[in-house]
Amino acid sequence: MSRWELRARVRELAGLPPAPPRDGLPAVPPPPRIELDLRGAVPGSVIRALPPFLVFVCGGLAGGGPLVWVLAVVAAVLVAWRPVWPAAPLFALYVGICVYVGPDLLGAGRGGAAAAGGLMQVAGLVLCVHLLLRLTALSAHVGWRTLVEVPVIVRVARSVLGIQVIAQSLVLAVVWLRSGVGGTVAGQEWLRLLAVVAVVVGVFLVVPRTWLVRRDATRGGGSSPDRVG
Repeated sequence: MSRWELRARVRELAGLPPAPPRDGLPAVPPPPRIELDLRGAVPGSVIRALPPFLVFVCGGLAGGGPLVWVLAVVAAVLVAWRPVWPAAPLFALYVGICVYVGPDLLGAGRGGAAAAGGLMQVAGLVLCVHLLLRLTALSAHVGWRTLVEVPVIVRVARSVLGIQVIAQSLVLAVVWLRSGVGGTVAGQEWLRLLAVVAVVVGVFLVVPRTWLVRRDATRGGGSSPDRVG
C-alpha cells in the first residue's frame, strides 16, 4: 500500500473527505475485474422458443379440429411474448377437455387389450403438457439474450423426470385396470372423470405458485437478468 493510499484510508476512517488524487492516480481505486465461466450455457432464445413449439405439439396430440389450431397459434404467441401470463395452463386445460370429450384413447379393444396408438398418444400428451408448463415457468425468468446455466436446466429436468415416473405409471395402471375388468367399465365414465380430477390436482401441484398468487406491483417487475443460474 502506497503512502497516498494509506493517507486516504486514514481520512476515510476518521470521517474526513477523501484526499485529493495524486497526478496520474484515480481518486477511487477501480473495482476488481470478475470473469464468469459460462461454457456450455444455453441461449435464452432456445428456452423461450421451446414452449411455443410444445403448444403445437400438444395441439397435434390432442387431435382437435381447426379451433384447436387457432387457439394453439394464439397461445404460442402469448407464451412467447409474455410467458408470465397463464396462457400455457389455459391451453393445457382446453386440450384436456378435448381429450375428455373425444374418443376413449385408453379404452379396451379386442381381446381386452388397450389400443397401442391411444396409449402412446396419451403418454406423449402427459409428457408434453408437463414440459410445456415447466419450461413456460422457466421462460418467465429468461430473456431472449439471456444465458441459462446447465445446472438450472438439469434441476428442471430432474423435477420433470420424477413426476413423469409417477404420471406414466398411472397411465399404465389405468390401461391395466381397464383391460383387466373388460366389459365391467364399458359404457361407464367414472374412470375418465377420476382421471380429469387427477389432472386438475396435478396441474395445481405442477404450475408455479406465482401463477396462483397475486403479485405485488411494488415488488420487482424489472427487466430479466442477463444470466440465470
